[in-house]
Amino acid sequence: MNLTFTTWNCADGFARKSAYLNELDADFITVQEVRRPAFEQLSGFYRHAFYQQSNTARGIAVFSNLDADVSVLPMRLRKADHCYLAVQIDLPGGALDVLSAWVKPVEDYVRPSQRAFRAFFRASAAPYKIILGDLNQNLVFDRNRRLGLFAKTASQMAKHGLRSLYHEATSDGFGDESRPTHFLTYDKSRPYHLDYIFASQNLPLVKFELFSQDPWSDQRRSDHLPLRAQLEFPAFL
Repeated sequence: MNLTFTTWNCADGFARKSAYLNELDADFITVQEVRRPAFEQLSGFYRHAFYQQSNTARGIAVFSNLDADVSVLPMRLRKADHCYLAVQIDLPGGALDVLSAWVKPVEDYVRPSQRAFRAFFRASAAPYKIILGDLNQNLVFDRNRRLGLFAKTASQMAKHGLRSLYHEATSDGFGDESRPTHFLTYDKSRPYHLDYIFASQNLPLVKFELFSQDPWSDQRRSDHLPLRAQLEFPAFL
């Protein structure tokens, strides 16, 4: 059984941009920078829809039409650590826990996210795990820092048996990505790789796609590009 997961930071304006969701074509979609009224307008068209607001007017939305039980997985987070939404998907061969992330700065972009990831790993007992979203971090930023290092995030994922699907698919190293996921204020001279899908090692990667700049960035749908991954769930074959 193969399932497809997509993450996209829509850069606000989701009430208008929700029309692009069909093009994401996934069993599980997470979108960052969504306002609650725009989420509520769309939620009724999906079997499962969840929302977590950050400490701003925007938050994370999750949409899925999976024929399975999907429920929120409670995590213990600090009030200042936003914005994360964990769900558990009950599939025939075992549970899959998925954490959607939109990492926003508190003391920095990295350390609050590492606390949230620890909370997720403590809460999750599922044999399969996925973490996806806009992490707002990259190894290239570690060079001028002593604290808040992405290298520790990558080690944290590896410790819990997760790997980055973009890096597996491309063989690029962390900090040496050949294709960016973000163009700051749509400026092609300011590219960054900030969006990720991490998945358990026991979920074979079938296909990975970083969506193209045209139309996603060139036509100003967002300054972030969507990522999509198809994974095989061996226990369900």
